[in-house]
Amino acid sequence: MDIGSALGTFAAVAFIGVPVAALLKVIGSFYLTQSYNPKTLSKTVQGCHILITGGSKGFGLETALKLAAAGANVTIAARQSQFLDEAFVRVQNASQVGAVARKVAVDLRNGDNTKEALRGLVAVAGRIDWVICAAGAATPGLISDQIQFGDDDTLRSQMDSNYFTAVNTVRSIFAIAKESVKKVHAIPPAEVSGFTLEEAAHLPTKIVIIGSALSFMTFIGYGAYSATRFALRGFSDALRHELKPLNIQVHYFSPGNMDTPGYAVENLTKPEITRKIEGVSALVLPAKAASAMLGGILAGRYYCSNDIVTELLTVANMSSGPRSNPISETLSIGLLTFIFVLWQVVIDVDVVSYFKKQSKFATSQ
Repeated sequence: MDIGSALGTFAAVAFIGVPVAALLKVIGSFYLTQSYNPKTLSKTVQGCHILITGGSKGFGLETALKLAAAGANVTIAARQSQFLDEAFVRVQNASQVGAVARKVAVDLRNGDNTKEALRGLVAVAGRIDWVICAAGAATPGLISDQIQFGDDDTLRSQMDSNYFTAVNTVRSIFAIAKESVKKVHAIPPAEVSGFTLEEAAHLPTKIVIIGSALSFMTFIGYGAYSATRFALRGFSDALRHELKPLNIQVHYFSPGNMDTPGYAVENLTKPEITRKIEGVSALVLPAKAASAMLGGILAGRYYCSNDIVTELLTVANMSSGPRSNPISETLSIGLLTFIFVLWQVVIDVDVVSYFKKQSKFATSQ
């Protein structure tokens, strides 16, 4: 073999081998953060006041139980008092001796109500050290079937439930931090990211936004829901930049489908073609998803997930958030793009084929 042939062979192997090796590195790194050391978690959250919205059921409740068991002072917030009361008893029972569990009944879709409720919480429990925004729900359906306005406006109610519950929580905490400092200075003090240093001392050290795989891609049946998750990711990405000078960490967790009461409700309106595209996949237990989120947070990851497909979608999107494996992710991006282009073609074919069959069935009746 002459030198030219050898170089050509090497280039061909490198062209295929380097992206594959890089992708394997990304996948391996993902699986290493799917759990956490309980001692590390306990050391990190011991005595911290942690607010979890959507904490009465499913993922939010399982997260609350793990943090309570690790020694945190956990406050769960939710709208439905019945579920909140039942969850509160469980969080109380899981809490360590000396830790305090609390509950807040509030409709987070309303900004004024949210601020009033959190103001009362801070007055009693003190500063919130971590906030985990886990409230939300999906109502799948074709956009052509979700055209109602008024009280039946699904698109608006989805934005209220998934986007504004998180946004109202964050901006209420910001407002309370600003209110906590008396304005006695003749000359206004310097501000960093919109806060004086005195005000910043009243802010959480961590803000965790719970999104979805549909923050990075979407398909038929999830038009209303994915729009809320895209919006939430944009909010979170910008928030991370804004709070970085204050050394406040923001994390964005995108779970896969979980075996929760909310998922059962979601399936009631899910179109058949949406089910077909999703395929048959095992649902993840919310406790396992909570472990993955906490593992990602403790590893210092901004984008976290418990689902490998979501992890790869995150890499392929190359958005403005920091990368966990910047070199490996950059080297694997071409291969991932090729894979997801093929996947998108398959989805398009499925959608067209499905409605052609539906049309033939309708005309044959």
